[in-house]
Amino acid sequence: MPQTLLGLLALAILMQLTFSQQQVTVRSYQSQLRDEFSVSASGMLMEAMELIAARPFDAASSPQQILSAGGLPAESDFGSIGPGGGDTGCDLFAINLNTCNDLDDLAQDRWWNADVQLSNGYSLPFEVKVEIAYVDGEAPDVAVGGPTSTKRVVLSARTSMLPRDSTFIYLERVIAYDSEKATADCIRYEGSGDEDIIATCSSQR
Repeated sequence: MPQTLLGLLALAILMQLTFSQQQVTVRSYQSQLRDEFSVSASGMLMEAMELIAARPFDAASSPQQILSAGGLPAESDFGSIGPGGGDTGCDLFAINLNTCNDLDDLAQDRWWNADVQLSNGYSLPFEVKVEIAYVDGEAPDVAVGGPTSTKRVVLSARTSMLPRDSTFIYLERVIAYDSEKATADCIRYEGSGDEDIIATCSSQR
C-alpha cells in the first residue's frame, strides 16, 4: 500500500511538472509569435504614416482649395478633424486627392484593412485605426479643440491571428503644416508651368 501511494505521488508530481513545462512552451511560443507580428506591423505602420504625412495637412491646404480660394490658407482657415462631405473614397495606402484630399479624412471611426504580403504568397491580416487631433505646437502632447498648424497622428494595429484580438502596437507622429509643401503639391497637382498658377499656389490669401 505505501508503495502504491508513493507511485501515485510520483505520477502526480510528474504530471504537474509536465503541465508546467507545457505552459512555459506555450507562453514562449505566444511571445515569439507576438514579436514576429510586431516586426511586420511596425513596418506596415511606418509605411502608412509616411503616406499620411504626404497628404495635404488640411482640406484648406489641398491643391483644389488653394486654386479655388486664390492662395495658401491661414491657420484660421483650417477645419475640424475628420472626413468632410463626400470623403468616402479614402484608402490608407493610396493617395487620391479627388476622393480624400487631406490627412485627417482618414480619422474615421473604423479599422482599416492592412494586410502585409509575404514573399511566399501568403499574407498577415492586420487592421489599423487612425486617430488625429490638433495639438499645441509648443506642447504636442496636449490636444486642443481649435485649429492649429500642428496635428498628432496615432496609428494602432491589431490582428486576429494573435491569441487575443486586441491592439498590440502603436505609432505616433506630430505633423506640422508646411506652406512650401502645400505650394509644391498645388503646382504638381495642376501639372502646369503657367506663371499665374505658380503665383496662386505660392501666394498667401
